[in-house]
Amino acid sequence: MPSIAIPEDQRFVSAWRALDSGERRRIRRLVRVGRPVTDRENAAVAVAYARYQRSRPWWRLFWLWFLPGLLFAIGVAVTIHPIVIGVVLAFAGQAILVRRNTGRAEAVNAAAPSP
Repeated sequence: MPSIAIPEDQRFVSAWRALDSGERRRIRRLVRVGRPVTDRENAAVAVAYARYQRSRPWWRLFWLWFLPGLLFAIGVAVTIHPIVIGVVLAFAGQAILVRRNTGRAEAVNAAAPSP
Protein backbone atom coordinates (compact mmCIF):
# COMPACT_ATOMS: atom_id res chain seq x y z
CA MET A 1 0.00 0.00 0.00
CA PRO A 2 1.46 3.40 -0.91
CA SER A 3 1.99 5.91 1.84
CA ILE A 4 -0.90 8.30 2.22
CA ALA A 5 -0.13 11.93 2.92
CA ILE A 6 -2.57 13.56 5.29
CA PRO A 7 -3.93 16.64 3.49
CA GLU A 8 -3.91 18.86 6.58
CA ASP A 9 -2.23 21.63 4.66
CA GLN A 10 -3.85 25.02 4.61
CA ARG A 11 -4.83 24.75 0.92
CA PHE A 12 -7.08 21.73 1.54
CA VAL A 13 -8.61 23.17 4.69
CA SER A 14 -9.39 26.51 3.05
CA ALA A 15 -10.79 24.85 -0.10
CA TRP A 16 -12.99 22.54 2.00
CA ARG A 17 -14.30 25.35 4.18
CA ALA A 18 -14.96 27.57 1.17
CA LEU A 19 -17.56 25.08 -0.08
CA ASP A 20 -21.09 25.33 1.19
CA SER A 21 -22.46 22.42 3.19
CA GLY A 22 -24.48 21.06 0.26
CA GLU A 23 -21.43 20.94 -1.96
CA ARG A 24 -19.39 19.23 0.78
CA ARG A 25 -22.15 16.62 1.17
CA ARG A 26 -22.20 16.08 -2.59
CA ILE A 27 -18.43 15.58 -2.73
CA ARG A 28 -18.50 13.14 0.20
CA ARG A 29 -21.31 11.21 -1.46
CA LEU A 30 -19.54 11.09 -4.84
CA VAL A 31 -16.33 9.85 -3.22
CA ARG A 32 -18.20 7.09 -1.36
CA VAL A 33 -20.07 6.00 -4.47
CA GLY A 34 -16.97 6.16 -6.67
CA ARG A 35 -18.24 8.67 -9.22
CA PRO A 36 -16.11 11.50 -10.64
CA VAL A 37 -16.67 15.10 -9.58
CA THR A 38 -17.71 17.37 -12.44
CA ASP A 39 -15.06 20.10 -12.33
CA ARG A 40 -11.29 20.08 -11.82
CA GLU A 41 -11.24 22.29 -8.70
CA ASN A 42 -13.77 20.16 -6.81
CA ALA A 43 -12.07 16.99 -8.08
CA ALA A 44 -8.87 18.06 -6.34
CA VAL A 45 -10.84 18.67 -3.14
CA ALA A 46 -12.50 15.25 -3.49
CA VAL A 47 -9.12 13.54 -3.86
CA ALA A 48 -7.79 15.38 -0.80
CA TYR A 49 -10.92 14.41 1.15
CA ALA A 50 -10.43 10.74 0.18
CA ARG A 51 -6.78 10.90 1.27
CA TYR A 52 -7.88 12.39 4.57
CA GLN A 53 -10.39 9.59 5.14
CA ARG A 54 -7.81 6.93 4.27
CA SER A 55 -5.38 8.42 6.80
CA ARG A 56 -7.75 8.05 9.75
CA PRO A 57 -7.07 5.26 12.28
CA TRP A 58 -10.44 3.52 11.91
CA TRP A 59 -9.81 3.35 8.16
CA ARG A 60 -6.31 1.92 8.48
CA LEU A 61 -7.57 -0.75 10.89
CA PHE A 62 -10.69 -1.53 8.82
CA TRP A 63 -10.18 -5.28 8.49
CA LEU A 64 -9.19 -5.58 12.14
CA TRP A 65 -12.56 -4.32 13.37
CA PHE A 66 -14.74 -5.17 10.36
CA LEU A 67 -14.37 -8.95 10.27
CA PRO A 68 -14.99 -9.60 13.99
CA GLY A 69 -17.85 -7.09 13.92
CA LEU A 70 -19.37 -8.80 10.89
CA LEU A 71 -19.15 -12.24 12.52
CA PHE A 72 -20.71 -10.88 15.69
CA ALA A 73 -23.52 -9.14 13.77
CA ILE A 74 -24.27 -12.28 11.77
CA GLY A 75 -24.33 -14.30 14.99
CA VAL A 76 -26.87 -11.91 16.47
CA ALA A 77 -28.88 -11.77 13.23
CA VAL A 78 -29.16 -15.58 13.12
CA THR A 79 -31.02 -15.49 16.43
CA ILE A 80 -33.43 -12.79 15.25
CA HIS A 81 -34.66 -13.50 11.70
CA PRO A 82 -33.30 -14.56 8.29
CA ILE A 83 -34.14 -11.17 6.81
CA VAL A 84 -31.88 -9.50 9.37
CA ILE A 85 -29.01 -11.69 8.11
CA GLY A 86 -29.57 -10.21 4.65
CA VAL A 87 -29.61 -6.69 6.06
CA VAL A 88 -26.31 -7.29 7.87
CA LEU A 89 -24.73 -8.69 4.71
CA ALA A 90 -26.03 -5.74 2.67
CA PHE A 91 -24.49 -3.26 5.13
CA ALA A 92 -21.23 -5.20 5.04
CA GLY A 93 -21.19 -5.11 1.25
CA GLN A 94 -21.86 -1.39 1.28
CA ALA A 95 -18.96 -0.80 3.71
CA ILE A 96 -16.59 -2.78 1.48
CA LEU A 97 -17.70 -0.84 -1.60
CA VAL A 98 -17.18 2.50 0.17
CA ARG A 99 -13.69 1.39 1.17
CA ARG A 100 -12.91 0.36 -2.41
CA ASN A 101 -14.34 3.52 -3.97
CA THR A 102 -12.60 5.86 -1.56
CA GLY A 103 -9.33 4.21 -2.48
CA ARG A 104 -10.07 4.79 -6.16
CA ALA A 105 -10.91 8.50 -5.81
CA GLU A 106 -7.64 9.66 -7.36
CA ALA A 107 -8.01 7.45 -10.42
CA VAL A 108 -11.67 8.34 -10.94
CA ASN A 109 -11.10 12.09 -10.62
CA ALA A 110 -7.90 12.23 -12.66
CA ALA A 111 -9.83 12.86 -15.87
CA ALA A 112 -12.04 15.68 -14.53
CA PRO A 113 -12.49 18.44 -17.13
CA SER A 114 -10.79 21.80 -16.60
CA PRO A 115 -13.05 24.75 -15.69
